[in-house]
Amino acid sequence: MTRGGKREGSGRKPGSLSKRTPEELNLIAACKEKTPAALAVIESIMLGGDNERNRLAAAQAIIERAYGKPKETVEMDAQLSGRIETITRRIIRPK
Repeated sequence: MTRGGKREGSGRKPGSLSKRTPEELNLIAACKEKTPAALAVIESIMLGGDNERNRLAAAQAIIERAYGKPKETVEMDAQLSGRIETITRRIIRPK
């Protein structure tokens, strides 16, 4: 048996129906209709909010909706490989 990759007969068949119920689809459509009003509320908080924290959160919400959230990066020191092996040995296979 092969692992991973594309396999014969796997996945959703072309033309198959959505798994979402009609109620879910109606809710999504209703929320999309309210998007301009919601954005206007966020914008009003950004421009005239009571405190700096709310204004910053509103500005950040607008930027994230326009450009997406920034990717989180993780820096790793390549010389950690020996230390990780030592820690693993102590936890899993003590000498």
